Amino acid sequence: MENGNLESVIHEDEVNEGRWTLSERINILISIASGLDYLHSGYGFPIVHCDLKPSNILLDGDWEAHVSDFGTARMLGVHLQDGSNLSSASAFEGTIGYLAPEFAYMRKVTTKVDVFSFGITVMELLTKQRPTGLTEENGLPMSLHQLVEKALANGKKNILQVLDPMLASTISKEQEEIAEDLLKLALVCSDPNPDNRPNMNEVLSTLLKLKKEK
Repeated sequence: MENGNLESVIHEDEVNEGRWTLSERINILISIASGLDYLHSGYGFPIVHCDLKPSNILLDGDWEAHVSDFGTARMLGVHLQDGSNLSSASAFEGTIGYLAPEFAYMRKVTTKVDVFSFGITVMELLTKQRPTGLTEENGLPMSLHQLVEKALANGKKNILQVLDPMLASTISKEQEEIAEDLLKLALVCSDPNPDNRPNMNEVLSTLLKLKKEK
């Protein structure tokens, strides 16, 4: 698509960062959440993407986000004529850092797998950090989820420190609170326990409310 993918927007330096206000980022997240909500509940059976990540989110000429690359998608509850189930996963699929634990270790596929990946993508878009390869001050490895969790636990000053520097330098006090709410949403979406994650319809509703507040 005309404006490439979200991976390049987040991580390539030549991208025009000036247009990536908090408002624009929320619009992108609403587009992604709308697409996932449609996949999960727009048919008679849920479709789970199973490999949601920024490089699979394409941006059209109007910077509207489109979820793409369904090579790993699963249709839940749909059985083939030979009795096999389209929701069962055989070969290892997905991308490290975005994989829900229950999918990575037990190959359990539900719509909550995509909710987890969405939460990681929210963090990546807001912080400009990749989900893996981070280190703590003592040199120990840490995940993006842990980085955000630690920042939220230590107050607003730490939240600004973890945000994309360009975003942190331009947002207002009111927007700081919205950014905090977005990170809290990202954390609950990427909770290790799938039962604690919201569904995408609930996520979309939260994002639409935050859009009105910005």
